[in-house]
Amino acid sequence: MKEIPEILQLSHCACFNLRKTARRVSQAYDQALRPTGLRVTQFSLLAHLKNRPPVPISVLAEEMELDRTTLSRNLGPLREAGLLELRPGRDARVQEVSITEAGRRRHGEALPFWRAIQQKMADLMGAGGLTRLLGDLEGVRKVISEDQDSGAEFSRADITEVEIYSTEF
Repeated sequence: MKEIPEILQLSHCACFNLRKTARRVSQAYDQALRPTGLRVTQFSLLAHLKNRPPVPISVLAEEMELDRTTLSRNLGPLREAGLLELRPGRDARVQEVSITEAGRRRHGEALPFWRAIQQKMADLMGAGGLTRLLGDLEGVRKVISEDQDSGAEFSRADITEVEIYSTEF
């Protein structure tokens, strides 16, 4: 029986490990932001919209690398709280989103809490650790985007070499 290379072990799944870490980091940021009534996803949306004119939802989704459904689900509570405003764009088929004055105030109230957890993350990761992590994550996004943009798709031929290990999991 052939030994499974370490990189092909399920415990080394890039996707699972990134998601597991993202959940833990999100929990830390959400806990830090709790006194403001915002979650880190909501804070990020407010920050992204803070100093710009109304933007079409599709453009915002593309910039934040979110699908429209996820973005719409995240916009809803902020709109209901009066922190964001949705309205038809120049083309009535296009909805635009903008931050309200209440949204700017809430972002301003939350910013010190965000800065505190951001500093804690930097401290926990050590000198240069957070900067390296952000660079590595950007590199991963870039190569994955380039691969996806190339139109390359997995086929049966791509998995033939690793298929011999599949019965050993």
